[in-house]
Amino acid sequence: MNRHEFLITLETHVRFFSDTSNNQRLPLDDFNTHENTCQNLQPITHEEFLQIKMLTSDSVNGYFIIASNTETLHHFLDDNFNSVIPETRSSFALLFVDFDCTTIANEIGDVLKRLWIEYNVNNALAQSPCSCEQDQIYIYRPFSKTDETWGLTQRYTFKQITTNFRTITNPLFNLNRFALNIGIFSRPPHAIVDLPKLLQESPIYKNLSFSKNVAGVDGLILGILAEYLNFEVVLVQSPTSPVGGYFGRQLPNGTVSKSAMTDVMEGKTVYSANSRFVMTFRDVDVEWTVTHIADALCMLAPGALKVPNWMSLFNCFNTLSWILISVTFVVCMVVWYFIGPTRSLKDVWWTILSYLLGISESVTPELDQLFFLTSCLLFNVVVIGIVQGSLFSSFTTTTYYPDIHTLEQLDQIQLPVASTVWFYIRDDSPTIKNLKKKTIPKPPNANDMAAFYRNIVTTDNQANLEYLIKSQYVDEEGAPLLHVVDECLAHFLMAHIVQKGSPFLPVFNNLIKRVVEAGLTSKWHQDVLDSMEMEKMISLNKQGENVQAFTLYDLQIAFYLLVLGIVAALLVFFGELLARRK
Repeated sequence: MNRHEFLITLETHVRFFSDTSNNQRLPLDDFNTHENTCQNLQPITHEEFLQIKMLTSDSVNGYFIIASNTETLHHFLDDNFNSVIPETRSSFALLFVDFDCTTIANEIGDVLKRLWIEYNVNNALAQSPCSCEQDQIYIYRPFSKTDETWGLTQRYTFKQITTNFRTITNPLFNLNRFALNIGIFSRPPHAIVDLPKLLQESPIYKNLSFSKNVAGVDGLILGILAEYLNFEVVLVQSPTSPVGGYFGRQLPNGTVSKSAMTDVMEGKTVYSANSRFVMTFRDVDVEWTVTHIADALCMLAPGALKVPNWMSLFNCFNTLSWILISVTFVVCMVVWYFIGPTRSLKDVWWTILSYLLGISESVTPELDQLFFLTSCLLFNVVVIGIVQGSLFSSFTTTTYYPDIHTLEQLDQIQLPVASTVWFYIRDDSPTIKNLKKKTIPKPPNANDMAAFYRNIVTTDNQANLEYLIKSQYVDEEGAPLLHVVDECLAHFLMAHIVQKGSPFLPVFNNLIKRVVEAGLTSKWHQDVLDSMEMEKMISLNKQGENVQAFTLYDLQIAFYLLVLGIVAALLVFFGELLARRK
């Protein structure tokens, strides 16, 4: 970079050499001052170089910038900083040719500070090899606190650096209680503010000061980052958008709805700690952290209705059992037709029915008939006993119709779909196309309408739906009022976002990977769901009675059968009267 606004780019290869005489590693540009040892220089290994480099960044690239003076560099940054800083997490070495011994240190400090504050460049060092401080190398420490300000420019000699190259690294392992603006909002079950009572005394959840009392997977990950990296969390309230909600999304015109995402893009927050679906954005200045949990986008349908009590008799056996009983009755009729005393179908039918149902019937059987009728009586004892036991089970057990398990079944019930997430889904199947055609604007109380009015279906991520069903939408007996359709629309991995080129991304990823590999994210997620379900069940049990007696409503099937029998008897009675008159 020169005063005439010319920018020349030369591609070079990075090489480090080792002075084997005194175990010192020297940069290539320091050869002239060590001519007596040049013949003994050996290159360091690529693995050792990467180990040093990865202390501060996930990029292996480096840029060597030569400028006439600091003013020229400022000019290039103002004009087009992308030409100077193509990758913010790369390494930068700045060399200034023109110098003023009285101001060079302050000027270099201002440049390094600007690179950090405005462009997030953490790995930059500078020197003025032609000045009176030619053996001094400067580096900016953004997390060193002096009085009431942050940031300190330190200088090192060639000897200090060549003795230990780690001296000029700027690792972000300890931020010294530096305040970072973090965006996080309540989004159960991943981020919850009101911790369930069952978890409040747990040592894992007892101290949430690092995450500002936010629990759930997102809150605990944030807490671990803040604790182990030693920074102070400053929560930034994300605005609500009528289009994309808190999370935000990319609109068809390429812009992004005002949301937590725009807070990150504009630098208001350095980290958005709410889990979101990992997807590709076009020309959006955000980057994803490593994924830490999986989720799905599912349909929420009204829960299955209870089977009426009057159908308890039909629930004693399944369809196959009823078929076998009917086949047994027919086979017995056929056998009795051939071995019985009469060939009248009416008499055969009544005799077999009487024995199978335990109705008294006057029959004087022969020996072969005796064995057959005895087997019919045994069949009657066994089946009637099973029926009585099954009737008791039916009276005491609440049964439900089958739930909706597939999208095709959901399409067949012909309910409108309240959803705003179809932009995630490809309409590559007739079922999806039909569901999209039924889409209506999603009202604020869509879940209530689906649970209590049963006139709508809606969509949401699976974890949130399970949380809502277990903690809110249950009836007096603890049965769910809503049902998550088993066949989900799409499955996603979930992660957090940071600003593109953020220097914190590598160290954040390193900690999140360890948490995921330890299985902690799955445990935290399940802890919240289980505790909310148990808390709801305990609340319902406290409100209800421990022992409940049968009511007339529970025994209505018996009265239905009594009325049915009386009606049948009256019909037979009037039939006999009419027959006598004839």
